[in-house]
Amino acid sequence: NLANRYGADRFIRRNDATLRLVGPNAAIERSVGVGALDLLDRNDGRIDLVGRARLRTTENFENTGDILLDDGGRFVVTGGKEFVQSGGTLTLDGGVLRAGKISIEGGKVRGEGILRGGTVALAGKGVLEPDSAAEGIGVLE
Repeated sequence: NLANRYGADRFIRRNDATLRLVGPNAAIERSVGVGALDLLDRNDGRIDLVGRARLRTTENFENTGDILLDDGGRFVVTGGKEFVQSGGTLTLDGGVLRAGKISIEGGKVRGEGILRGGTVALAGKGVLEPDSAAEGIGVLE
């Protein structure tokens, strides 16, 4: 609980470390029931969401690091906000990325899973790299 240690107004806005959430009840809380990652807006490190783990942010989000959405892991950018992949790797191994807009401008999206956005755009130096065993990247919604 971050509030007990650092004060009630603390949120994690940028990740430069390795963050691994496993299971549907996994969470990092700033106080009971309030997620410390609710304002996360950038990843330069590594985020793994495994076994139906969920991460939700209310901010536009940029990824230059590595994100793994495995076994039903879900990353959700709420409020019609945008997810931008500008570097690094987003790996979908049965996971879901949902945002108002998804822009793949750099780095790569690999594996098989679901990209669910009002708009999904591939631009710049962004690369889609489907799982070689699959028929495609998965579902673009």
